Amino acid sequence: MSDLSIWTGLGSFALITAWCHGPASPLLPFAFEPVLMAYGKIYPPLTVALVGTAASVAVEAVNYMGYRWLLHRRRLGRVREVSAGMTRIFGRRPFLACLLVASTPVPDWSARILGALARYPARRYLLAFAVGRLPMF
Repeated sequence: MSDLSIWTGLGSFALITAWCHGPASPLLPFAFEPVLMAYGKIYPPLTVALVGTAASVAVEAVNYMGYRWLLHRRRLGRVREVSAGMTRIFGRRPFLACLLVASTPVPDWSARILGALARYPARRYLLAFAVGRLPMF
């Protein structure tokens, strides 16, 4: 394989990862695993895991900041009131909650919403996702 085809292949994998963990994630809950396995057969598994983790965390940063911005608008005050109990529970062990969501099939948006509502620091949130995703990928 030439260097160009390797970079092109891993670039396409990064884009697919971003799409499956980004805007389309609620619509494609099981679409990523077959892609991950296919790329793992073609490229070294550690390389695939690192590229997948980096792309996933990058798009997760955009998702998290978007959710944070949206959920703290005045019009969504009722959402904050209704979810106050879950937000308090999340606030007890937020890193662990994010780590578990990132390393299991639990939907990402659950931790994303609670983290944004609890104003959990983005760096810690993203670190938890990176630590949870790398072994899974």
